[in-house]
Parts: sequence; structure tokens; C-alpha cells
Amino acid sequence: MNAKNFIKSIIPLMLLAAVLLSGCSALQYKTQSSDIRAIADQIAGYSVPEGYSEQFAATMLGYQLVSLTGPTPSCHIYLVQAPKDAADDMEKLQEQARTLRGEKSKNDRKEMRVVEKREATIRGQQVTLLVSEGINSEDLPYREITAIFTARGGPALVSISSPVTYWDDSLVDQFIASIE
Repeated sequence: MNAKNFIKSIIPLMLLAAVLLSGCSALQYKTQSSDIRAIADQIAGYSVPEGYSEQFAATMLGYQLVSLTGPTPSCHIYLVQAPKDAADDMEKLQEQARTLRGEKSKNDRKEMRVVEKREATIRGQQVTLLVSEGINSEDLPYREITAIFTARGGPALVSISSPVTYWDDSLVDQFIASIE
């Protein structure tokens, strides 16, 4: 997948993640470990990195989301899976995500820009990891890595983010490699 198509693909999933995380819907978050694992298993297997824990999972409109939190509340790992047919019409998915965003969803990251592209393997697929940097809602230098891959039930996004002072490339590499 070339960079232009990658960016077109990632935007709808990131918007959906923002919607799911914004709390602007009547979405019921699952916080019990067994419930989180049941939703996670629909997306992919993975190993929880040291210092992280599974925070919650949710299902909405055919999408699944799993959230892991790290050593501070600003350290996150998200896995978001879209329905299988979403890969065929990413523009439609993008429009649905925009419609769902509502007024409460604000971009809490300022000046995020792609600073690097890396190649990696997720679930046996060659993917492009986009590394972005900017300032988070707490005015801290922030880094995020995102990738689109095909998960167990459809197209998916992995997003790993944290303040730069907590960024750990080896943790990112280990988590990406653990996705099965």
C-alpha cells in the first residue's frame, strides 16, 4: 500500500477511534478482563507490554476497540477493527466516522505531523508504520505510531502513543511483533 492510500485508509479508523473514545455516545465500555479478551480475540492476539494493562474494550456499529493504558494516563495502545466490507469503501467509512464524531470530539493533539515511515510485519503482512510527533492536550511533546493491517475480522488500526519522555521503541517493536 502506498503512502497516499495508507493515509486515506488510516484517517477513517482514527476518526472512529476518536468517536469511540470521546464518550459522545451511549457506548458501553467493557472493563472486565474476560470481556476485554473476548473483544480483543475478534481483532488479533497480542502480548500486553510490561507496564501496560488492558483498560477497556467496546463494540459499536460493527467496530471493535481495545484500549491498553501504560505507566501514565497519556500512554496508550489502541486496536480498532472495522467491518470486513469497510476495506472496500474507505470513503464511506470516513463519512460515517465524521457523522459519528459530533461536537464533543475535539482533536486533543496539536500540530501532529508524520516524521518517519517504517516498514514492519503484522500478522504476516508488510505494513507501513507512520510515526507522528506533536503536542498532546497536556502541552507535552507527544509521539504516536499507527498502522493499518488486516485483522481477524476486517481492516484494523493499531495506534501506540505516549509523551516523548515515556517513548520506548523496543516496547513498540515488541508489541507490533506480538500481534498475531
